[in-house]
Amino acid sequence: MIDEHDIEVVVETLNNAKVKWVLIGAHAIGILTQPRATVDYDFIVEGQKIKQVIHMLETRFQRNLEVEDSGAGVTLRAIDVDIIASTSHPVFKAAIEGVNQIAGWNVPSLEKLIVLKFMSMISPWRGRSKRTQDLADLQKLYLSIDRNDLDVDEMANLAATVYPRADEGFVDLLNSIDNGEPIEIP
Repeated sequence: MIDEHDIEVVVETLNNAKVKWVLIGAHAIGILTQPRATVDYDFIVEGQKIKQVIHMLETRFQRNLEVEDSGAGVTLRAIDVDIIASTSHPVFKAAIEGVNQIAGWNVPSLEKLIVLKFMSMISPWRGRSKRTQDLADLQKLYLSIDRNDLDVDEMANLAATVYPRADEGFVDLLNSIDNGEPIEIP
C-alpha cells in the first residue's frame, strides 16, 4: 500500500535536487481527467541525475528502497515508485520539457501524455491487460478535450520516434477513436 507521505517526500526530494521531472501514468491522467485506481507512481527524471536522486531518496528515507535497475530507469519497490530516465527515449526527453504545474505536480502536456500512453499501449514488453488499460487511458485523455485544441502534428512527430511510421499508426488510432471504431490491441 502506498504511503502518501512517501510520495510527498519523493516530490520534495526531486524539487530539492533541482532536476527536471514530471509525473506520468495513471496519477497524471487522474490529475488531468478523472482519477482511477492504481498502485505505483511513475516519474520521468533527467537521466543524468537519477543516481543523485536515488542517493538523496535513500538518505531521506533512511531505509532500503529496494532499487531495481531496468536500464531505462529504476523501480523503488519499497515505496512503489518508478523513475524513468529522460535519456532512455526521445518521448521521455520531450515529456520533461515545457511541463504544466497542477496542484504541486509537474505533468507533461496533454499531447505528450497521450503519446506516452500510445508508446505504452504498443510496447511488446507489456502484458495485454496493461496495454488494454493504456488504450483506455489514451482514449480518456484524448476525449477529454476537443481534437482542434490538440496539436496533432506535434503528437504525430513525437509518435514517429517510437518506431518507423508510428506517426501514421498514431493518427489512424486517433481517427478510429473519433469515428467510434473498434480498436485492436497490438
